Amino acid sequence: MSSPACGLCMQSFHVFQRARYTCPCCLDVVCRQCSRAPAGLKDVPRAERRTCLRCAPATLVTLVPKPQPPCDVAAFLSSGGLQLRPPTPRSPVVETDDLDFNWVHPYPKAPLPADETSRLATVAALVLPDHLELLRQDTTFGILLAKAMAKTECSMASLNLVDATHAITVAAAGFVSSSPRTPRLEALSSHVVVRGQILVVADTTQDMRFRAHPVATETHAAAVVSVPLLHNGCVIGTIDLLRLTPLAAPLAPKVHSELTALAKLAAGFIVTSCKPSTESRPRRKTAPAKIESECLLVETMEALLFQSMRTSNYVQDIAASR
Repeated sequence: MSSPACGLCMQSFHVFQRARYTCPCCLDVVCRQCSRAPAGLKDVPRAERRTCLRCAPATLVTLVPKPQPPCDVAAFLSSGGLQLRPPTPRSPVVETDDLDFNWVHPYPKAPLPADETSRLATVAALVLPDHLELLRQDTTFGILLAKAMAKTECSMASLNLVDATHAITVAAAGFVSSSPRTPRLEALSSHVVVRGQILVVADTTQDMRFRAHPVATETHAAAVVSVPLLHNGCVIGTIDLLRLTPLAAPLAPKVHSELTALAKLAAGFIVTSCKPSTESRPRRKTAPAKIESECLLVETMEALLFQSMRTSNYVQDIAASR
């Protein structure tokens, strides 16, 4: 009678475990470790005289306990057997407010400010629906996004304006936006509207807010940097920068100031483009001056950025000296 495994320990028979025995009492096929041969049966063939442990007499089965090493905790610790090191967090750890997962998506709802009356009034004064197409045709935002991407070594970026219900994409670089309008509860910009300052997520897989967010699952962003666009002290939008690799170190203060300067330029262009025309203003007899080439536009933008950064550094030096 053959069997692929021992009837007691269920260990499979293989090349290195060929020995198998049939118990004469229960006819089970067992291995050498699960069988015993009683003494005084020299006339019986070896393969037939071994009995499984279940059928063998109790006197033939003698279990000898293995010697245990002495339990000396002091000697164990002094020998270096226990290596203590800080534990690696396996679950995402992030200091944040209470998260609301009570909806259909696997990521939490984006927070909404308790009172944003002044912010919504500032956004409403820009009359964004009337100027949205004009803003999307402006190549200035593409240049600003390219500079922001170069400062942070990001491969994707977008500029979004936030109204009462949606985050509206004005410009994007490095990817094609799947939807030009994102609900506030799903938008990355909503987190910046509540904070009012730059949001840096070094690793989206370790952040409970973004590990299942479309930013990480659809665009495969491993790190996020979002810079607010401020007008009259209110956040009217954001510049969102996405990296495919986590941030190895925090952003340097110089990078923070440069991103703030770029966001200030972008907010200034938006406000200027959305400024309503007054009826009392006399009509121009000649066409306004236009920038003839993109190179000249880049030079103009770089000059404005340099002057803004110079002013920012000057103010920081004054504040540090006091």
